[in-house]
Amino acid sequence: KCAFVGVGSQGVTDLKRALSVAGVQFVALCDIYQPNLDRALALAPGAKGYKDYRQVLERKDVEAVLIATPLFAHAMVAVDALKAGKHVFCEKMMAYSIEDAKRMARAAIASKRVLQIGHQRRSNLIYNHGWELINKGKVCGKVTHVRAQWNRNGSWRRPVPKDTTDRHWNWRLYKDLSQGLMAELGTHQVHVANWYLGEAPKAVVGIGGIDYWKDGRTVFDNVEVIFEYPSGVKLNYTSLTTNQYDGFYEQFMGKDGTLIVSQ
Repeated sequence: KCAFVGVGSQGVTDLKRALSVAGVQFVALCDIYQPNLDRALALAPGAKGYKDYRQVLERKDVEAVLIATPLFAHAMVAVDALKAGKHVFCEKMMAYSIEDAKRMARAAIASKRVLQIGHQRRSNLIYNHGWELINKGKVCGKVTHVRAQWNRNGSWRRPVPKDTTDRHWNWRLYKDLSQGLMAELGTHQVHVANWYLGEAPKAVVGIGGIDYWKDGRTVFDNVEVIFEYPSGVKLNYTSLTTNQYDGFYEQFMGKDGTLIVSQ
């Protein structure tokens, strides 16, 4: 028996997938925006709706909580859920800060409950097949370089419905609520590189700026980053919001070949 906190665009997608799993029953759904809540309740007729996630955690019948709130609220909801004795699935990025991520991990250890972070590509059959080609099939030989990008053509700003606020609806654009392009898009792709290479970066250098969308945002509208791994592999990462040419992909370059993976 599960609860879902945050059933916006990503949350309702996760909810639909979770409902397709045998044995999963949603008994509680929570969102501060009523239209989101109503849409989700229509998908899970047996569930009760809430505006305050703390009321959800008070329910003894809830065994697990799925979280797809904006990034700044991940740690708050996850830690409270773990302390309440619930298992937790939380959307990526894990938390707004490293300290918040550590608080989540410590709470999971102390409560002896499962804390799982959702990375779409890790659960994707295409990306699992790509991992096998690189690590078992050795189709590229020794990987020496990785290129990844997620380019879009648009401001990333959404229209604000009546009776809500810009910061509520466009939280991704504000530094105190979001970590910008690297958190919302880059985390997917850096995760793939770490997974395929079996290591984490030891150094990083990057540059970005608010160079086109002069609309009051406080996160960069473009980023260029290079990661260095202990093995010497370099990951060159780009994310643009002014030109979507080539879209998004992860490209693994080795001595014997190149593998491009994309959804």
